[in-house]
Amino acid sequence: MVLQPIRRLSLSGCGWLFPFHVGVISSLQAHGVIGESTILTGVSGGALVATGHASGLSENDMMDVAKDIIERWSIRGGGSIFDVWGQMGPIVEDAMHRALPSDAHLRCNGKVSLAVTPVAATSSIWHDHPIMFGHHGAAREKDDNDDLIFRSKDDLIQCCLCSSHIPYYMDNHFSKEWRGKQWLDGGMVDILAPVPKEDIEHCIQSMPYHIMAAVRRRRNERELPIITPLQSEFQLLMELLPWTFVPSQNLENLQRLRDAGYSSAERFISEQQKNGRLQ
Repeated sequence: MVLQPIRRLSLSGCGWLFPFHVGVISSLQAHGVIGESTILTGVSGGALVATGHASGLSENDMMDVAKDIIERWSIRGGGSIFDVWGQMGPIVEDAMHRALPSDAHLRCNGKVSLAVTPVAATSSIWHDHPIMFGHHGAAREKDDNDDLIFRSKDDLIQCCLCSSHIPYYMDNHFSKEWRGKQWLDGGMVDILAPVPKEDIEHCIQSMPYHIMAAVRRRRNERELPIITPLQSEFQLLMELLPWTFVPSQNLENLQRLRDAGYSSAERFISEQQKNGRLQ
């Protein structure tokens, strides 16, 4: 059954768990829940997936990017948190340059909304709310000269790297410079990006951390619907948290994450249809 496309899909920060989002997108796209009109909002690892999908990469393409990043890191001697810390930025940047088409920025403008956290110019203090690049919401007119659109493929990639920049993790620097300013991971304040008011009733979120999704629901009864795996699918302390910062070198785990995203989205669609929330 083909459903009506939603207005916005929000992909959480997730580090190296991002194949989960790949699986979610694959399922939602197959059912028509996301379409050409759907805006993809991304934070950190979610920003990489949103950018890849909007740029035209297939599910297999994005899984190949994940494998490529891990294999390149392994060749450099990666294996522990000490090996990954400060080393991944250049690997991710190179992988994105090779995977994305030359017109990726044109494809993503108006299609994706990537969260980055600005750092105060006079100190190492970040602001409470991230800035969203790429899509401004229905209330704002588009302008080719607007500072919030992506100017080139490299400009888009640098935005993704800023959205993923945990202090000292990607390249041994507290923040990342881009467009003459300093930026941090878009999930420094909230692992999910803010959603414009006009999209609140038409947004689905994706998050690979079951416990975090459950906590959000308990805190706020009006929390946006979240696609998340079953608690039994992954061990939080032995799998999800370690893989967030150090990618699993067992490539089968990448497929496990992708499959969990797909099955979680399938389960979500079924539940939403029963409740009359998806048509």
